[in-house]
Amino acid sequence: MRVSFLLVACILAAGCGGGGAGNVCTDAIPCPEGFACDASGACVEAAPFIVATQELDAATVGVAYQFTVTASGGIPAYSSWAIETTQAWLTIDPDSGTLGGTPDKSSFGTEVTVSVRDSSFGDGASASKSFLLKVTDCEQEGLQNSCYRDEGGICKIGVQTCQEKTWTGCTDLDVSTSAQHCGPGCATCDPVKADRCNGVCACGTELPCTGSNSCCAGTCVNTLSSTANCGSCGQDCNLLIQNAAGSHCDAGKCDFTSCLSGFLDCNADRSDGCEAAIDSAHCGTCERDCASNVQNADGVICDSGGGSGYHCEYSTCSEPFGDCDGNRQNGCEIDLSDPLHCGACNSNCLAGGNNTACVYIDGVGFSCGCLAAGDCESDPAQQCCDNRCYEFADVAHCGNCITDCTNSPIGPICADPDNASCGCFYRTDCGGHDLCCNHVCTPVNDSHCGDCAIVCEAVYGGPYCDIDSESCYCMDNTECADFGSESCVGSGTAARCAD
Repeated sequence: MRVSFLLVACILAAGCGGGGAGNVCTDAIPCPEGFACDASGACVEAAPFIVATQELDAATVGVAYQFTVTASGGIPAYSSWAIETTQAWLTIDPDSGTLGGTPDKSSFGTEVTVSVRDSSFGDGASASKSFLLKVTDCEQEGLQNSCYRDEGGICKIGVQTCQEKTWTGCTDLDVSTSAQHCGPGCATCDPVKADRCNGVCACGTELPCTGSNSCCAGTCVNTLSSTANCGSCGQDCNLLIQNAAGSHCDAGKCDFTSCLSGFLDCNADRSDGCEAAIDSAHCGTCERDCASNVQNADGVICDSGGGSGYHCEYSTCSEPFGDCDGNRQNGCEIDLSDPLHCGACNSNCLAGGNNTACVYIDGVGFSCGCLAAGDCESDPAQQCCDNRCYEFADVAHCGNCITDCTNSPIGPICADPDNASCGCFYRTDCGGHDLCCNHVCTPVNDSHCGDCAIVCEAVYGGPYCDIDSESCYCMDNTECADFGSESCVGSGTAARCAD
């Protein structure tokens, strides 16, 4: 099969791409799952770093062995290839991962552990894998093995046969289609640049990719700018970027033009778009958390606010708080159980001289009052009763908190606070036909007829007191004898003892 000179020449070109975008990382600060830390210290999307080869080709005693182990994932390029094995004849190229050597004796299966490092931050990440390498000899007459031979830069596959304990040359040659044995030296094709072999490595029907191009589905694609293959094959920015407009690939990293309405980019990773929905935890900006900003309030939400933009809002203040600065975005910042703002923003209990404590009163709420006498005036002294300050002469709290003179039968006045005594000072304090006698409201009667000192007898007109006229009167002549007269002149309550 004829292969063009240009296709053969492609093996001289090489290159690789990278991609993804992310947060700052170091050896001590790892990237999240699905990302790797590149040499610049940025988290980029990457598949897990592994030794990709599934098994090694068998080796044959006395026949030069060559096999290239491959890796995938992590951060290309890969280097520092190394092996651990008891087979002294087997070596590995630290740059390419190509195993080589000529076995001198057969073995059923010898363990070979291959390790490699990628180009991630610092010294790179490491990956390793163990294989069983089978070494066959030429003891079985007619046994055949595959063999590969470079003919003018074209790798061909053939067979060698065990004849009389000696392997024949490589015959029946045909163009190799194995990417493990392809091109000059029958080396392994770079999987980033080529996806097939036809004697030489190729990407689809063309030469292997070069520069920043990678071989994606048989086509060379610039992974620095391809939206569907950004940084590496299959990394489609249109699928990776969420809730954003203008998805594109910029220098091998997915990016976007703007977030869609209702979404924000809060993780500083432009490769995944706008991952955060605007809500009470991200109200218009990533940093605005309504639950933290709005104090002491119920029904906290993020309000779109029509044309005014997103802002935090609430329905009611939590007891006992109030919104005194008028700024609804910081909630209810003042404690209305505080004496400086007792029950209302402008109610200062300390400004009045008494009732300087803020107390809760059933049916009223928080109001200025007292808890002890110290919350009341001291000159003149006041007392604290039922959370309110009262003078000791207060009618309803006469001398103490329990003596109420309001409806006292001896008088509606706190006549003697020192002794908690109710009474009166003037007749007008008593009302009706009651007199104020010795500070006690006394009903008008025969012993106090119109005056505290008048006891009805003949000298005042008779032994009986007319309540309505508050005057003494007589009913018969004998009641007037002591007056020096036996005459009761007049009738009814108008009768009087005559002189």
